[in-house]
Amino acid sequence: MSQSNLKIASFVALILLVFFSGIYFFRSNISLITSTGEKTISKPPLMEVYAWYPDYDEQNALASLKTAKITQVSPFWYMLDESGKLIIDESETKDEVLTVAKERKIAILPSIVNEFDGERVHKLLIAKYKWASFSEQLISLAQQEGYKGYDLDLEELLASDRNNYVEFTSYLASQFHKNNLILS
Repeated sequence: MSQSNLKIASFVALILLVFFSGIYFFRSNISLITSTGEKTISKPPLMEVYAWYPDYDEQNALASLKTAKITQVSPFWYMLDESGKLIIDESETKDEVLTVAKERKIAILPSIVNEFDGERVHKLLIAKYKWASFSEQLISLAQQEGYKGYDLDLEELLASDRNNYVEFTSYLASQFHKNNLILS
């Protein structure tokens, strides 16, 4: 291929790339005219925006939730206690967060935290007989509150818990997926 043909081919490829990128990134709703009237088919959002909702600054977090372009929020509402049991971390803004999220069509996936204490997670992971009741409790809460799933934000895990953690998250994900819930 000659130098000029190579330049032309490169230029055409660049134009096609820009064209198809523009279609993908700037697409809008599609309207169809039918015999019964016009129907609009909504496209999914172009970008998913996830946000944590920290419990140490709930008022500012709530203000952001009301105005930011967020598609999913993970408030810090649940934690593992010292024995590895799930407990509710009371929130002064929970009801308002639920209302705002519903109005703005923001998915709620509460975070489950361990306060950077790997021993808390260890106690849950080694007690495999507790996994079913743990997942059932989370699924029940999600159905009652309208959550889309949970954000498993467990930190400072013990290296020795690696295999149990993988097995636990696989188990939890399978239980969640059976109930149309997300595990992140």
